Amino acid sequence: MVALGVDYNILLSTRARKEAVGQGTRRGMLTALAATGGVITSAGTLLAAVSACSACCRWSP
Repeated sequence: MVALGVDYNILLSTRARKEAVGQGTRRGMLTALAATGGVITSAGTLLAAVSACSACCRWSP
């Protein structure tokens, strides 16, 4: 779970740095959040759903 958070932090930071070159730091960060926010939120939702299913369901060998 921590690795997923680090990966998406790197994704957001890289995109923010790229956008900040042309738009400035504040506007670049807002653009990066708008562009990557859906992907990061979707991944977090999926991880939460899988974790909930794993915690609630009984697995038969």
